[in-house]
Amino acid sequence: MKRIGYLTYGLDRSPTGIGRYAIELLRAMKGLPGCPEIVLLTTEQSDPHNLWDDFERHPLPGCGLLPALLAAGNAALSAAIKRYDLDLVHDPNGIAPFFGPAFGAKRVATIHDAFPYVYPQTHNRLDNWRYRWLLPQAARRADLVLTDSHHSASDIARYLHLPANQIKAIACAVNSSFTPVPDSPERRAALTRYKVEPPYLFYLGGITARKNIAGLLEAFARIQPGYPGLKLVIAGKRQWQTAEIDAAFARLGQSAPVHFTGYLAESDLPALYSAATAFVFPSLYEGFGLPPLEAMACGTPVVTSNLSSLPEVVGEAALTVNPHSVKELGAAIKRVLSEPDLRADLRQRGLERAALFSWERAAHETLEAYHHALETSSRPVRSFAGSFKNEESPPPVVLVGGASSSLTGLSRYGRNLSTALSQQGQPIIPGAIARPPLPGPFFNLARKMGFDLNTFFSTYPLALAARPEQGLLHLTSQNLASAVAFKKPARLVITVHDLITLACRQQPEITGYMRFYDRLFDNLAARGLKKADFLIADSEHTRQDIIQRLNYPPKCIKVIYLGVEHAQFKPATVSADFYNRYNLEKNKAYLIYAGSEDPRKNLRRLLAAFKLVTEACPQARLIKVGAARFQGERQALLAEIEKLGLAGKVHFFDQVSDEDLVYFYNLASVFVFPSLYEGFGLPPLEAMACGTPVVCSSAAALPEVVGEAALLVDPFDVPGLAAAIERVLCEPGLSAELRRRGLERAAGFTWERTAQQTLEVYRQVLENS
Repeated sequence: MKRIGYLTYGLDRSPTGIGRYAIELLRAMKGLPGCPEIVLLTTEQSDPHNLWDDFERHPLPGCGLLPALLAAGNAALSAAIKRYDLDLVHDPNGIAPFFGPAFGAKRVATIHDAFPYVYPQTHNRLDNWRYRWLLPQAARRADLVLTDSHHSASDIARYLHLPANQIKAIACAVNSSFTPVPDSPERRAALTRYKVEPPYLFYLGGITARKNIAGLLEAFARIQPGYPGLKLVIAGKRQWQTAEIDAAFARLGQSAPVHFTGYLAESDLPALYSAATAFVFPSLYEGFGLPPLEAMACGTPVVTSNLSSLPEVVGEAALTVNPHSVKELGAAIKRVLSEPDLRADLRQRGLERAALFSWERAAHETLEAYHHALETSSRPVRSFAGSFKNEESPPPVVLVGGASSSLTGLSRYGRNLSTALSQQGQPIIPGAIARPPLPGPFFNLARKMGFDLNTFFSTYPLALAARPEQGLLHLTSQNLASAVAFKKPARLVITVHDLITLACRQQPEITGYMRFYDRLFDNLAARGLKKADFLIADSEHTRQDIIQRLNYPPKCIKVIYLGVEHAQFKPATVSADFYNRYNLEKNKAYLIYAGSEDPRKNLRRLLAAFKLVTEACPQARLIKVGAARFQGERQALLAEIEKLGLAGKVHFFDQVSDEDLVYFYNLASVFVFPSLYEGFGLPPLEAMACGTPVVCSSAAALPEVVGEAALLVDPFDVPGLAAAIERVLCEPGLSAELRRRGLERAAGFTWERTAQQTLEVYRQVLENS
């Protein structure tokens, strides 16, 4: 290894967590024996961190602003690679323009998280453009992607469609300045600079919706009356999507003392951490979460979220809570405030935990990653151009919905089908939805009024951005059919997962949420479905709905079941670390439900049945995996839990990777799926593939999917549902038999078979066109 190019961006401004990562990693690598020569490829006008004296430097003129870096930066990077004969270029910001020629150099990018995909409502337009188009392209051109945690590695693999062996997780750390600072004139001076006086709770991070500061304000308002003199100090830069935070702060008025300090100098952070009674960090999503680790290194007790990578970072050294529950967050803070022994224990455990993370180790692992990238042969960039030139290749398919990064079942169908078809040799071209040709200010005005038109028109599309010149178009969901209601493409196939909104219009419990525009676009989608050359149905139940509701010719409908990713969803041993990360106890009997909180999922009756189960089995706990579509759904369930006296016995985990979902299935004593209507129902099948006993609703397509491998119950019969769950919990023989049947049943559902049968439909449509 001769020379490494290290791209620095924005370090002449107040650094955020990403900037601090770039600085600390660079300094740590410089101090390692045998470190290769590092050439700084700099966009900055000044050097406030004194890096330029220690490294050879090559400025990238005119690239100080992100748009300029992404444009002129291509040529500038390529020229630097050639001039300095660089073996490898590393971008620690995840924004490198890797489109230009690399002249033999390998390319490494650090992508810290995937939050705009997980929480799209909390990022601005620039990030939306960067992450949705530019970043995936740049990531695919990188020879290796680094990230800060295993959770982020999983998200990046899913959302950016990268193979796992192209991603390496390397934990961040805190530098040596983060140590406990005793009470002293220096510490008091630092507090005085920001008008901070103990006792106080401390938060440090971006002021934005993803950080859940509104929830922190509500929790503090509830507990503060019991602790006179206690203040909440919120430090960090104000970013975007702050309306909810401002509203929560306005509701408090003068009732609770809250102090916003703005940005803090890094040299003052140890003092502010050390003087705090507790550090509270209830973020909804983090790629790593450096502030909790810094707080622990300063000996400050930490209360943080149990979501995303945070449990992976803090381990057992912090109190982790469901950040969506204001009550749970407040209760954890009260424990820290009221229990001196707990504070002392968290302080000691935090110091020990923080000591496990070092920039020296991160630097060692990063250099190893460089060597690995250099030893790996270059990967060709995937291209579908050859599919059109090779007459022996099958005609290409424009697959709309196959590249979606959402966590829903519909999106997983699109992704898995796309992958399986490609593995069968079918050329796939990702298609897209076209945004209506409305002026940009129109979308901005709607957003200010609380209506996201981008989301609306991706849910209710009016047109497609891509049309196949040859081959055919496959829409992977009936929800996309409104895009072809008025203009039918040649050779059109649509997958219909269900017709819930048509079949259940007379059932308010299932479709009562629909507004007039839902029904309007639902009718447009039905019109689009009738224009298809062929429809694929997930189940025979869905096929019958299509025939009855749409009067569609039966000969043009084929039932093709979904598959299970058997390489992932399989029996596995659940480690003690997994239980610790999610604050779970091994001696409990866990019921698992995975899915949304849509009213048709019947979770209120599940809670009522669970109440009956706990009376017979006090050790039973219910875990709900998956995010709510709307906050109102979650609030309704939390109110029901409170009403039934189930507080502390029901756990919500919103953003769970597929890797962790496997372990949730495997730790479960029973998987419960009481849905009122499903066009297929993939979660019960995945649970079966993991060897988990299943209690399932007898409604709609579910009996067709689970067969005799599950206990089927009437979803309206609460006592019957409770009795079925109790049978599985209390009868080991029945539990073992359901495990055996479930494994056998799930083995018959594969994405390979789904792809093969889908190819038969493509051939039939092309032959008849």
